[in-house]
Amino acid sequence: MGGSSEQIFNDKFGISTIRELAIFPPFIEAQAYLSPDDEVFNEPASAPEDLMPKILGSTSSIARFSNFCNGRRNQT
Repeated sequence: MGGSSEQIFNDKFGISTIRELAIFPPFIEAQAYLSPDDEVFNEPASAPEDLMPKILGSTSSIARFSNFCNGRRNQT
């Protein structure tokens, strides 16, 4: 952390050590939002494999562009 960040943490939040930051309630709340959620509903598909949607064909596309200059200058 740079000197200016350290000064802001100290002046605005009263945090001068890493330990104080680790127990800072907004930091703990942010960590909870950033961690993966173990309670998310996750269940394997119950439909037979034949009924599961499949990607047909290629999943990429090709786009071709061409530029043509006829040698005329545009007057502005």
